[in-house]
Amino acid sequence: MAQLLNLAKDNIDEDVIIREVKRRVWWSLYLIDRWSSAGLGLPRQFHDDGLVPQVPMDEVAFASLRVCDTNENLENWQPGIWSYMISLAKIFGHIQDLNKTLVERVFWEEEDIESQVLGVAEQLADFERSLPPTLLFTSENLSLQVERGVGRTFVALHLGYHHYATLLYYQYLDPSRPITPRRRMFAQRCKHHAKTFCDLIKTSVQHGNAEALHNVVGHMTVVSSSVHLHTLLLGDDDELPMARQRLEYNFEYLVRLRSIWPSVDLMMKRLITFQTICLRTAQLGTHRFDKWMVKFLLQHALALDEIEYSDHHPGIVSQRFSIEDPRLLERSRVTESIIRVSGNTT
Repeated sequence: MAQLLNLAKDNIDEDVIIREVKRRVWWSLYLIDRWSSAGLGLPRQFHDDGLVPQVPMDEVAFASLRVCDTNENLENWQPGIWSYMISLAKIFGHIQDLNKTLVERVFWEEEDIESQVLGVAEQLADFERSLPPTLLFTSENLSLQVERGVGRTFVALHLGYHHYATLLYYQYLDPSRPITPRRRMFAQRCKHHAKTFCDLIKTSVQHGNAEALHNVVGHMTVVSSSVHLHTLLLGDDDELPMARQRLEYNFEYLVRLRSIWPSVDLMMKRLITFQTICLRTAQLGTHRFDKWMVKFLLQHALALDEIEYSDHHPGIVSQRFSIEDPRLLERSRVTESIIRVSGNTT
């Protein structure tokens, strides 16, 4: 409908408010398409090439616009937080495409894959460098943006950044991947962004009036939790206490989101299924980066079950579930306890 209405085309005969609203509608649909297409496993409908409107202006400036304002009155125009979200969403599209392409390949060329990962990583670094000083995540900036009335949007921007980075490096949690000089570095980056995501949520809650309470934050929190689950099962001993604390906190936040968005219950159940599969495969190689894993990471609107996993890995799910490694058995009990107590689903 947005394309039929030609919302991307700027009409100078319309007042500045109408023109800005049309831009915001178009870009909102663009962002929704980036997420919903991935969530449902469907092709994207909005593309980066062709006619696109100007990115949205600063949110506070938009709220103060008057019908009588003209372009000349907007000489101090600045892009808003949503404009930077759009830049991130474009990078998200590249990460989606990379992960989907990888699991379709029969043979993986590690140097080629690392080159692609480094290319997207540079895009994320460029994004971070493009942020004005007031949009970098600091406690002072958080207070500033809350005071301006856009604290939740500010937090959502940074949650998105760390979520996308987690997705980019997630493949390197797969212990079956060949050992290369960069593999450990990429795996550590994945853990870093998952940890920062959790810490950011905690900071926003403690600050007040800054929590990102969108439905999709539930899925992002689930992905972050799956990384902490990996650390609890396979990480070094000194990593365990903080990984446990972060996993527990993530579940507390998921329970809160579920009270607002009942659909988060499905997301929590997906994580429980994920945890079950991880325990079943812990001795054989958990966190395999395959089609089932990509469905878990990207297709958040679809249910996830063990039967699908057995289709990709015949015999693994059907085999007797037993963990013989005492160290791994103890860790698995910890993760089961956290999820059972914190994530009791309806």
